[in-house]
Amino acid sequence: MMAGRCFADVLASINGVSALHGTVKAPSSPTDLAVRASFALGTATVSPSTCAISGPAGSATVEPRVMQVLVALADAHGRVVTRSALVDDCWNGRFVGDDAVNRAIMEVRRALRSVAPDSIALTTIPKVGWQLIGDAPVAVNGCADAPMSAEAPSDPARSGTTRRRVLTGGALLAAAAAGGVALWRSRPDPSATRVALLVERSQVALREAVPGGAQQAVALLKEAQAIAPADVGVRGKLALAWAQAAEEAGPAAAAAAVAACQQTAQDTLQADPRQPDALAALATVMPIYGDWLAAEKRLRSVLAVDAGHEVTTAALGVLLMSTGRVAVAAATSATLLEQFPLSPVYHYRRTYHLWTLGKLGDMDRVADRALELWPRHVGVWMARMWTLGYTGRGNQALALIRDIDARPPLPPPFVDMLTATMMALATGAPTDIAQAIAVNRAVGERGPTFAVATIQHLSALGAIDAAFDLANAYLLRGGPLSVNLRHTAAEPSINDQRHRKTMMLWLPATRALRADARFLLLCRDMGMTRYWQAAGVKPDYLGRSPLPV
Repeated sequence: MMAGRCFADVLASINGVSALHGTVKAPSSPTDLAVRASFALGTATVSPSTCAISGPAGSATVEPRVMQVLVALADAHGRVVTRSALVDDCWNGRFVGDDAVNRAIMEVRRALRSVAPDSIALTTIPKVGWQLIGDAPVAVNGCADAPMSAEAPSDPARSGTTRRRVLTGGALLAAAAAGGVALWRSRPDPSATRVALLVERSQVALREAVPGGAQQAVALLKEAQAIAPADVGVRGKLALAWAQAAEEAGPAAAAAAVAACQQTAQDTLQADPRQPDALAALATVMPIYGDWLAAEKRLRSVLAVDAGHEVTTAALGVLLMSTGRVAVAAATSATLLEQFPLSPVYHYRRTYHLWTLGKLGDMDRVADRALELWPRHVGVWMARMWTLGYTGRGNQALALIRDIDARPPLPPPFVDMLTATMMALATGAPTDIAQAIAVNRAVGERGPTFAVATIQHLSALGAIDAAFDLANAYLLRGGPLSVNLRHTAAEPSINDQRHRKTMMLWLPATRALRADARFLLLCRDMGMTRYWQAAGVKPDYLGRSPLPV
């Protein structure tokens, strides 16, 4: 009797025909959670009716809308699901903003990671949609609950996609006559699925840019390479992960990471001279500071091979912002954020770009969304705190700083510096301004993160001479001060800490520096003026003014 009921359900879901009445029946929708039986997804068990997911690593409960999205993705059996298809299935076609869909995707990904991190992953296909990588859903207690396609997807585009076929037509009827139904799943090599999962997890770790993320990505990709040593794609991604690990490494590990990046990239390029990840690794492991023209040529040569390469596009955006070409840099952050809407890095870079372009409403929207999604991500939190304080909302910035439970872990000296600065910006009182200037001058030389912050703070507080002293020490190693260029434990860990930065020179907070005659001398001594002339470009702030000779 149970086999007959399962067969009827399968027959109805596949062919849209009631086994008992012969009438057309639409397959159940992902929104009908109450009537969906539990199913297995990789090593996880999904219970739509209770909005629960359990697996080897634990269990999680999600909101009904998030469960609807997960069911819709599972129903696709490894095919890519577009944004519009998700809206049609899970929001009944109503108009919803991108934030709602992105937030649901993020919650699905978080839940899957928490219960079955090594079994299934949700990957983003840029400009297309999302895809579950791993085993397709199968029935719990022998009966598949999700609607199944009469035909298995042909030749899935991405490694790790699992296909499932069911008997149809005469074969299905023959199986029914025997009192049951036969179900087959055509599984790929389990090692291929494992490699796809490891690669996907490595890319998420790099994109999130949290402390230790690059080392985590290296470990994941080394495991993938051990499984698939001949896969040049995995090897190229490993080279790129080593490049990022070198940027985050301390003095003892940096040289080894650079060497590993170079060796891995060269090995990859021997097998495939146009492998874009290996090319990008060699292009990005080199610092751009003081070498902007050569760095831009390296990055553009990679984009000539792969025009949409994510890491190279992001690196080019950093270079453009570093050299004062804010409007062009903003175009790259807009593209990347559209393609990877769940990346905290692209959110906070977009925040700075919109602020600099004077688009404060859009800036607030992006910054607030990022803070809701990643409240304790240092880069996201800093961008929101600074853009509040520098746009006349110092009291709101102070509230963020004082919310100890919600803010990211920050070293006490850094908190003291931020508190004094935002207090001065909020009150405008001469005593508060003097106190803030004194605090910033006292800590500015401690390390690169302090230097980048205090150059902005001192400029915004009107201490232009002190800001130039610090900028000369940090960027030129000149003047009476001496900035420690090595990242220290007394500073928050964001990312890209090892290489000197110039992005802060073009923010609204440093407008007073750019208005001073000494600023162009600073640019000349850094070699940036030479870059502008050789590249035939100029920074946005000059407007119609000619380039300095």
